[in-house]
Amino acid sequence: MAVQTTEEFKNGGATTYPITIEYLQASDIKVRIGGALQTYVASSPSTGEYTVSGTDVILGATAGAGSGNVHIYRETDVNTAAAVFAAGSSIRAADLNAIHDMGRFAATEHRNKIITANIKAGAVTSTEIADDTIVNADINASAAIDNSKIADGLLKSGITVNSDNIVNNSIVSGDIQTGTLDNRYYTETELNPSASAGANVLDARYYTETELNAGQLDSRYYTETELNAGQLDNRYYTETEAEGLFLRQDSSETIASGTAWSSVDSKVATTAAIDARIIDLLDDVGGFVPLANETSFPAANPDVNNGNGTVVSVKAVSTTLTPSSGTVTIANGAGTGNTVTITGVTGVIPSGFGMILETTSTLHTYAFHRLQAKATEVNTVASNITNVINCGQNLADIENFADLYQISTSAPTTRADGTALTIGDLWFDSSSNQVMMVYDNSAGDGFSPITPNAATITAINSVSGHVTYQEDLGLITNAINTGSGNNSINTVGAAIAAVNTTAGSIANVNTVAGSIANVNTTATNITNVNNVGGSIAAVNRYANEYVIQSSTPSGPSSGDLWYSTTTNVLNFYNGTSWVGISPGITSVLADPNPALFNHLDCNDKNLTEVGTVSGNNLQIDFGTL
Repeated sequence: MAVQTTEEFKNGGATTYPITIEYLQASDIKVRIGGALQTYVASSPSTGEYTVSGTDVILGATAGAGSGNVHIYRETDVNTAAAVFAAGSSIRAADLNAIHDMGRFAATEHRNKIITANIKAGAVTSTEIADDTIVNADINASAAIDNSKIADGLLKSGITVNSDNIVNNSIVSGDIQTGTLDNRYYTETELNPSASAGANVLDARYYTETELNAGQLDSRYYTETELNAGQLDNRYYTETEAEGLFLRQDSSETIASGTAWSSVDSKVATTAAIDARIIDLLDDVGGFVPLANETSFPAANPDVNNGNGTVVSVKAVSTTLTPSSGTVTIANGAGTGNTVTITGVTGVIPSGFGMILETTSTLHTYAFHRLQAKATEVNTVASNITNVINCGQNLADIENFADLYQISTSAPTTRADGTALTIGDLWFDSSSNQVMMVYDNSAGDGFSPITPNAATITAINSVSGHVTYQEDLGLITNAINTGSGNNSINTVGAAIAAVNTTAGSIANVNTVAGSIANVNTTATNITNVNNVGGSIAAVNRYANEYVIQSSTPSGPSSGDLWYSTTTNVLNFYNGTSWVGISPGITSVLADPNPALFNHLDCNDKNLTEVGTVSGNNLQIDFGTL
C-alpha cells in the first residue's frame, strides 16, 4: 500500500492549490500560511479564510510569496462519530468504511510529521537538536549575544573594535604601547613644541594657536578686529549699516502716523500709521444703521462725518410708498415735523417690504439703493424652489397658454402678445353672456360658443328640477308620462357619476348586449350559478385534479386523475407513475390474468374445486420452500 499523504507544503503567491490528501470532510483540511492558521468556511472565503472544493484548496486572498510557506495538512475530526448504529438496524458498508477511514487517517496523522506550530512551548531541548546543525542563519541578526556566552570570554580574532565599543575614560596609559604609532599619528610631545625645538611638527596646512593669534590668516579671512571695523564688502551689511538703511525713523522710506499715506511699494509704514489708515478707511466707508420702519429715521444724520456713505436698512415699511418722479416723501419720518426724502426710487415700495438706503450730506435726505423682499416670502420661494424651477423650465408653455387663452368682455382681435389669432384659441366672454368661446375664424368676430353654453346648462338644470318621475316615456312622438313610481329622472341625476361610468364602459355594455341570450340563460339558472360560486374552491380543485388530454400531465400529485384521449384509458397517479384503470372488469372471471393481493388461505377444506377431474390443473412447486 502506498504511503498516505497527510501534509503538503506549497509555495506562496497563489490563491488555489491542488492537493492529493484524502479526507473525510472538507473541514478536516487545515491551512497555515507562514505558520498562521487560517479559518475554514464552507464557501466564499475572505482574507484569513479558505475553503475546500474537491481536490483544490481555495484561499480568500493571495498567499504571500515564499518557499513552502503554505502548509496544507489533514487533521481528522475524531470527536464526531463517522456513523451511528441503532439496535436492530442494518449495518452498511459505507458506514463501516467511514469508521475505518477515520481510525486509519487519525493513526497516520499521529505517526507522520508533527506540525511545528503545534509544538508546546519549551518542549524542544538540546537533546532534540542534532549536533552541528545550528548555523549562522539560524541566529536572528538582532540577537544580542552576551559575552558570558563565549567560552573563554575573549573576542574572536578579526573582530574590529571602534570607538563606540570603548567606554569613555577607560583607556589608560598602560593600554598604549610607547613608540608604536606610525607616521600617521603624532605623540603629545611631538604636537606640543619644546623650548629647545622651537617649532612643532605640523606642516604648513595648519596653524598653531600662537600663529593664529598673530593674525597669520591669509586674505581669504577677516580677523575679529577687521570685522568690527566693518570691512565687509558690498555684499554684506553690519548691524549698524542695516539699521541705518532699513526702517530708519523719519527717513524718506518710512510712513509714520503723522505722514500722508502713500500706497507705493518703496514705503514701509509703522504700526501707528497702519492703525490711522484703518480708521480713515472706516470713516470713509461709514457705518450701518438698522431701522424698524419708514417713520423711525434718526433726527440727526447717522453718518459719522455728517455726509454720505453710511448704510441705512429699513426692516419693513408699514404702508405702500409710491414715488413721484422717483422721489418718496415721508411726513414725520424722523420725528414730528421732520420730513424724510428718499431719492432715486425705481418703483413702488410695497407694504411689508424692506429697503436699503445710503446717507447723503443733506439732513433727512437718503439715496435709494435697493428693495428687500419679505423674509417669509423668500422662505416660501425657497421651500417651493422645485416648483419654481419647474415653472422656469416650462416658462415657454406657461407664456404660450397666456397667449392662447384670454378673459375679457369683448372678443379679442389678437393674442395677448400681439400676434394674430390662431384656430383653437380660447376666449371667455366675461360679460353678462358668461360663455366660453373658441376661435374658428367664423363670420363676425371669428369666435363660436363652446356647447353646451351656460344658457343650455341652465335649461337642462331646469328640466331636471321639474321632471320628477318616469315609468314609460314611450315613443318620441308620445307625451312624457311622469308616472307615479319611484323611477325618477332626479334619481338618474343624483347618480350621474354611475351613468358616466357606464358611458365610459359602453364597449363592455355593447358586448353584453351582443350576448344577451347567454345572459338570459345565466339569469334563468342563477341558482345553479350561485351554487357553483359558493363551491368555487371545490370546482377549482376538481379542475386541477382531473384532466382530459392526449399528453401526459406534468407535475401531478398523488390521487390525480387523467383520461387519455389517445388510449381511452382512465389513469390515476400513485405518487411515482400513472396507472391505468382497466374498464369493464366486473368479476375475477372477466380478468384474463387475475392476481391475488395476499396469500390464498385454504384451511379447513375451503378449496372446493380446482380444474376438471381429468385435468392436471393444480400444481404446487415446493422447490423454494
